[in-house]
Amino acid sequence: MCARVTNIEEANKKHAEKEKKYREDTDNLANDVNDLGHMRKQLKEQQDRIKRLNNIIVMGIPEDEMDLQTLHNVMEVILPGNNLRLRAKEMRIGIEMDGKTRPIRVQLNCNNDVWTALGRGKELKAFSEFDNIYIRKDNTRAEREERAKKRPIPYMTRAHTLATATKRGNTNDERAPASKIQRMDTTPYQ
Repeated sequence: MCARVTNIEEANKKHAEKEKKYREDTDNLANDVNDLGHMRKQLKEQQDRIKRLNNIIVMGIPEDEMDLQTLHNVMEVILPGNNLRLRAKEMRIGIEMDGKTRPIRVQLNCNNDVWTALGRGKELKAFSEFDNIYIRKDNTRAEREERAKKRPIPYMTRAHTLATATKRGNTNDERAPASKIQRMDTTPYQ
């Protein structure tokens, strides 16, 4: 009987070890699935960035029957001599709403054209008919969020944020001493 109990105890130990191994394997599989999901998300982001690499966004062109001609005129200013076949109705971004002008996505031939267009976009201000038209790069949501994080905080907003943090007792910001924060907070807006 003692040998039987020993065999049962050994069998229980083996089962416990197997169960532990199965649990570890299950945890590893769950981690692998999470990693695959994260990798899939990164791959999709990279594919989206590649797809948008040769695109620019033209904002401010009114949605009317002349929008295609206006777009051609804008493109002639920022990329003279570049023959693009443009279809503005198919390239509008977003949902059509009354009173709102949707931007136009323009696919260019190469990335060099994108940078040329972005650089020459400032020349649109010389023409009165293009006064409200702006050019920007076609970025993914993640790229826009990354850029927003890198942007410096505006002076008054930063001062207000620091003053509020100081009033609450949170002085973790080493950029400005507390005396300067109080002075900035009490200064009237000009």
